[in-house]
Amino acid sequence: MKVLADQQEGFKRPIGRVNSVRYHGRLINKLALTLVFVLTFAVVLCSFLNYFKFQENYRQLILDRLNIVIAEAVYNIEYGLGLGLRLGELDQMNQTLTRVSQRDDQVSAILVINSVGELLHLEGDASNAQAALTTWLLDWQGSSANQLAEQEQSFVFSQALHNSFGQAEGFLLLIYEKDDFNRVLQQVQKRLFQAALLVILLATLIGLVVVYLLLRPTLRSLHRMFDSLLQLEAGQPSALRANNAQGVIEADLVELEQVCLGDAIPHAVDTQGKNQGNRGALAILATTIVLIIVATIASAWYQLEIFKAELLPQEAKKALVIAEQVSGKIDYLLTNGVPFERIQGLAVTYVPIQDSHPDVEFIGVMQGDGSLIHSRGQGEEAFTAINQLSRRFNLYQTPIQRDDRVIAGVVVGIDPAVMANSLREIILDIAAILVVASLLATELILFVISYTLTTPLLTLRSVIERGVKGEFNVGMRVLFRDEVGRLGEKLNHLLDGARRKVIATGERLPDPTYLTSVSVNFVRPPLFLLVFSESMSLSFFPSFVESMYEPIGNLSKSMIIGLPISVFMAIWALSLPFAGQWSDAVGRRRAFMVGSVITALGLFCTGLATDLWFLLGARCFTAVGYGLVFITAQGFVTDNTQAHNRTKGMATFLSGFFSGSLCGAAIGGILSDRIGFSMTFFLSAILSLASALFVVQFFAKNDDSEEKLPGSKLAWSDFKTLWVNPYFLIITFFSAIPAKATLTGFLYYSAPMFMKDQLDVSQSSAGRVLMAYGLAIVIISPLSAWLVDYFKRKRTFIALGGLLSGGALCSLYLLPNEQGMLLSVLLLGIAHAIGISPQIALLTELIEGKVDVSMGKIIGIFRMTERIGNIAGPLVAAVLITVVGYTDAFLWFSGFLMMNVFIMLLLLAVASRFERNSLNKAAARVEVLP
Repeated sequence: MKVLADQQEGFKRPIGRVNSVRYHGRLINKLALTLVFVLTFAVVLCSFLNYFKFQENYRQLILDRLNIVIAEAVYNIEYGLGLGLRLGELDQMNQTLTRVSQRDDQVSAILVINSVGELLHLEGDASNAQAALTTWLLDWQGSSANQLAEQEQSFVFSQALHNSFGQAEGFLLLIYEKDDFNRVLQQVQKRLFQAALLVILLATLIGLVVVYLLLRPTLRSLHRMFDSLLQLEAGQPSALRANNAQGVIEADLVELEQVCLGDAIPHAVDTQGKNQGNRGALAILATTIVLIIVATIASAWYQLEIFKAELLPQEAKKALVIAEQVSGKIDYLLTNGVPFERIQGLAVTYVPIQDSHPDVEFIGVMQGDGSLIHSRGQGEEAFTAINQLSRRFNLYQTPIQRDDRVIAGVVVGIDPAVMANSLREIILDIAAILVVASLLATELILFVISYTLTTPLLTLRSVIERGVKGEFNVGMRVLFRDEVGRLGEKLNHLLDGARRKVIATGERLPDPTYLTSVSVNFVRPPLFLLVFSESMSLSFFPSFVESMYEPIGNLSKSMIIGLPISVFMAIWALSLPFAGQWSDAVGRRRAFMVGSVITALGLFCTGLATDLWFLLGARCFTAVGYGLVFITAQGFVTDNTQAHNRTKGMATFLSGFFSGSLCGAAIGGILSDRIGFSMTFFLSAILSLASALFVVQFFAKNDDSEEKLPGSKLAWSDFKTLWVNPYFLIITFFSAIPAKATLTGFLYYSAPMFMKDQLDVSQSSAGRVLMAYGLAIVIISPLSAWLVDYFKRKRTFIALGGLLSGGALCSLYLLPNEQGMLLSVLLLGIAHAIGISPQIALLTELIEGKVDVSMGKIIGIFRMTERIGNIAGPLVAAVLITVVGYTDAFLWFSGFLMMNVFIMLLLLAVASRFERNSLNKAAARVEVLP
């Protein structure tokens, strides 16, 4: 926290009539709004994503059932074509179409057309048939592939009809009305909304009660101090003095009252042992996170029950369609005189159904005694009786009747694990949402408490302590009319009265100054939002680039896909020095706002990109804005910290940065699966603008408090001085650059491509895997920093981080599956948490005082130079993947990282020894001089 002085005339308020109206609950209101926001974010996002997952599963069950029906119709029609008949000559065509339309009330029309689109047969509504035919003529004519069009009110299917020579003679078109489908979705939406609203209200009510109880001691203290100052204004004795002040600030205020009234002479305040803890803020944060977890889990549990209730009937319809299909085959054989006990080879006909529908684990015929015949299961286990199935599958049966009596039944067993796996995806998404919501709550709750309570109280205490010393020309700058703000106004009145008394004695005092406070925590929420927005594409960006791939010269496809990442990193690196100087010149607030807006425009243009060159331009534009925000946030931390707490301030910056990256990767992957790549980029742009609005709202009143101190500009001589320093070169090229190359080459490029091409995982799963990196950074970095300071072995930790990075990639070579990828990403996060933070500390330790370059420039040039790794990483990875494939590329990368560790240690030892020898020789020459 840094206290700044403001002497603007706008803050010199005249003393008027004292307003004794108490403004209750302002702090509670702000915390309540924050609590409602984070709860709404978690519960609504969970409901939103779960709804889309349900919609996808529900839709797929309907399509599976219809595909089975269509496949049966196509089989019957193609059987006739195989006999040499033409489509128009099939006598059983209308019977086949009628049977298909009767299978489902929502099938409004089914028709058969020839290869040029002429209608041959129709069953159902003629107007719907004409709409389907129009769709085929406009979109599908000339293609013999199976097609599906989802319109607002219907599904339209097209399936080719082939003769015995494999030639398409015509097409079967089916229209399925979505009335029931849309009705179910609307009902589910309504129930999800009601459940989410109820959960949010209950959780908010509980949270408000707990927050009030936690804040009550602080609020009572503020009210006591406010009442005491009111009593002094009214000429009454101070209640604090009479009732023995409680707490540090109350005791200091009593001393100030005595000094202002002349009952005590100005004196220094004893600050020993007066540091107050932050337990209240941590307790509020813990309460919020617990409420988020409980509310989200409760909401999700209710949602899953709703989903099961709607999905199981559709599963039953699908199973019964299969059972009726098998029953129809048996009925056909019985009608043609084949005795039931003579039917053979029926199980062979199940194979296409089970191959197309992995959830159909068992199909068989059950006799009256419960024994099974003509059965086929997907696994190796053989089932001979119905009681064996009931423990394993969801069973659905259709009777086989003959002469008005049931002689057998067709049994279809659906594996419940298939639906469970689908729900498992929802559960994993919920877990990712909980992590994101908890981190968001951490950012916002700590910010609100810091901005409205803890930081203003530090300013209030500073004003009181200076007033006790006799500095009556200092006051508190009041930003809000809440409990602290009201107290600050009364404190200003008290000090102003004391100042007038001093002036009345003939003593001259300088004009009053009003103190305000800035904390490094203020920059975390907007930084979190902006990094979140940019990182939302982390899990799918290579796939997005691949969707608009076009050849460029002799570059391989892998290199072209990696090109936008390298270009982004290059522009980002080149923009940092100029962005830093511009940020110093115009102020942090304006620079952050401009950077956020540029980033938002770049992300929006990225979502609009339809070709590679437009995409490259959009990424360059985004990189400029991202670089400006990045360097501005670092500058804000530097402005508002001192040497003794700058390391902690930078840790706060990095924590916000990686929290945003972690959350963006997870949520972006989930969203891209639901709403697509472009919409995810548009949402990213909105979040980036939200960070700019945040700065406008919360930084505007502190804008004039920024210290715009001109600094010396970077010169070419600074670069030359460092680039010939052996320690700078060794640490940069054998530790920092390899680490950055691994970050972009593996985490940003190779890992998403490997999961898509080799593991075939969804974007949601990819996002969850990649978030493990940020999670490891956020958790391990503080512990690692403490251990580095405690053991003072920076080289050891850097080397350990490098070796662990190599081990991370090697583990993926040994275990090339999704679990191996998760382990690799997690190990890489741990490695970077251990090995990256000591780099700057070791560099400054080795070269400080040995080069004529300021420490700020050393760090800036180091950060700029290490971006070579960011740029080269995707290109090197692309070349390796093209030449040796994914897994071997990971092995080569692993060897490269480990080799660099040993080279770094060797060169550092040589450089240190050479430096010691040089110093010894210089000392010896000094000794021999007379």
